[in-house]
Amino acid sequence: MCILVMRNGHLHEDAYILFQYSRNFSQGLGISFDVVNGPAEGATDFLWMCLLGIFHRIFMGNIEIGVIAASLNSIGLAYITREVINIRKSVDLNTIAICILLIVSGGAAAAIGGFSTAAFGAVYVATILSFFRNKFNQGLVFSTLLALFRPDGFFLGSATIIAYLFLELPELDAKQTAKKLTIFYLIPLITYFFWRYTYFGLLLPLPLIVKQNTDFMFEGIRPNMKSLVGYSPVITGILLYFRSYIEANTNKRFFILAFSGSLTLFMLLIFAHQSQNVGMRFQFPLHLSIILLASSIFPKTTKTSILSSALIFISIVYFSRGFHANINYLTNSDYINSFPQILRQRLDINSIAVTEAGRFPYWYNADSMVDLVGLNSKNVVTNGPIAELEEKNPDLIFIHHAGRFIYPDELIGTGDNFVIFDPNSIKLSEYNGSNPVKLAPAAALENAINRSLTGIAVKYGKKNKYFSHVYFVPDSVNLKKFKTAVADSFLTKTNYFASEKPNKNQ
Repeated sequence: MCILVMRNGHLHEDAYILFQYSRNFSQGLGISFDVVNGPAEGATDFLWMCLLGIFHRIFMGNIEIGVIAASLNSIGLAYITREVINIRKSVDLNTIAICILLIVSGGAAAAIGGFSTAAFGAVYVATILSFFRNKFNQGLVFSTLLALFRPDGFFLGSATIIAYLFLELPELDAKQTAKKLTIFYLIPLITYFFWRYTYFGLLLPLPLIVKQNTDFMFEGIRPNMKSLVGYSPVITGILLYFRSYIEANTNKRFFILAFSGSLTLFMLLIFAHQSQNVGMRFQFPLHLSIILLASSIFPKTTKTSILSSALIFISIVYFSRGFHANINYLTNSDYINSFPQILRQRLDINSIAVTEAGRFPYWYNADSMVDLVGLNSKNVVTNGPIAELEEKNPDLIFIHHAGRFIYPDELIGTGDNFVIFDPNSIKLSEYNGSNPVKLAPAAALENAINRSLTGIAVKYGKKNKYFSHVYFVPDSVNLKKFKTAVADSFLTKTNYFASEKPNKNQ
């Protein structure tokens, strides 16, 4: 399915951000967003980024990063499926239903779009099962890999370790346990965090710093609850069997180990701004815990298993709709999937500033690129987007105005795919929060007015009548060629493989 998407469309916006880092890493440019502004880490999936870059280097760029990502995710999904079958100890109707649910889940859909969800999920499942099977050293190694994979992996691994120690402490040798914990977990992570502080100048990845700026404290409650809707039939089935299931000590132990990490992360996500939460991928560890528990608790094929199978298939139907919608989105013909490639062929632009830091920077790949939201640019976080724009004076500014721009009435409803406008004619909708996604468009507009730039508002999507994408162009850029490139991008549909060909030939 991943290959089909890449042959007929493109991957998700934020997946390209990490691909940008992996490509630079594979080319010996370090961990950086561009070749000018130095080390940065907007790619929160550190180990994933390194793996993609290393394999891309090993294959000398002849195998696309998207293909490498798809391969690793496929291996991860296959591993989880195998463990579901191992837990079930049979291939019956419920086993088949659970495996189908896993394949059409939001996490699998996000993996098709280029995210690391299936591979990361496999490491988490391996962590849980290692501790459940009393393989302490192995569990610590997987916990370390979790923390290196993604920052939230630290909470998943640490909570699972604590749960294991709580369950097994009477049987453990305290001195040997402390020694193993230090060697396999604490020393590697302390070394990693010390290295990243000396390399990046920051202890945490930029996205974690930026996403702390929420408009209210419990911003994550709504997406958290929404993420459980599709699993509610399965949860209902689990509750039907839970009382008798949990009476066995082995089952109680499995339940605690399966949910200690994922519920800890789920609670922490309540306080996070969850942008680009494709397929509810941030909550996927909890979804995997539900799938593992369902695998353990639902009965084998009997007359009483029909109800549990029916409940699983209700969830499958729910997720199948989202899975299909995700494929349609990835294979759409939106102009932005071809515009940066066309623009690169026609205009040489050395520096750009963006609020959407995925597709456009990856395909255009200018020497200097500034992320006005701050997810990939440390100076934007420390100095603010206005100061960074004043210092850089980029050759092109590209933003999603996030509903902040109020256009003159004569521009709305024209039926055109894009319009030229004077930045002075734009009014800003009122906003008093701290979300950088909402603040960056105002900074871009101020810079455009001060530098007398030309505005080009572009429709993003067939139903987008408010021209969500905006480009601010200085006199140094050939406006006629720029407009022609925009117009041609609405008539051109490209795909991931075709777009990567010029990179492979370099």
